[in-house]
Amino acid sequence: MNTAGTENKLTYVDHDGARREVRGCRLTVDHLDRHWIWSEQLESNLVYKTKGRENALLAALDHALFIIQLRGERIAALQRIADLAHAFAAQVNPDESEG
Repeated sequence: MNTAGTENKLTYVDHDGARREVRGCRLTVDHLDRHWIWSEQLESNLVYKTKGRENALLAALDHALFIIQLRGERIAALQRIADLAHAFAAQVNPDESEG
C-alpha cells in the first residue's frame, strides 16, 4: 500500500443519504491526486495510481466483481470434482455409497 499520501477511511453516501464506511478498506491519495484502495481482507490493492476518486471507486468495484467471478468459477469446478469423486466411489464400492 502506498504510504506517501493521505490515508482515509473509504466512505460513500447510501440511498438514504447517510454516510457509510466500507469496512476493511483504506483510501490513500498522494500529492499527484493518484488514488489507492487497499483491502485488508484480500491483503492487496484493489486500485492503485488511479486518477480521481470516482474512477478509483469504479475500478475497485470492477476488481471486486472479477474476484467474486473467479471464486464462483473455482467453487463450481470443485463441486464438479466432488461430484465425479462421488460417482467414482459409487462405481468402485456401490454398497458404501448407498448408506
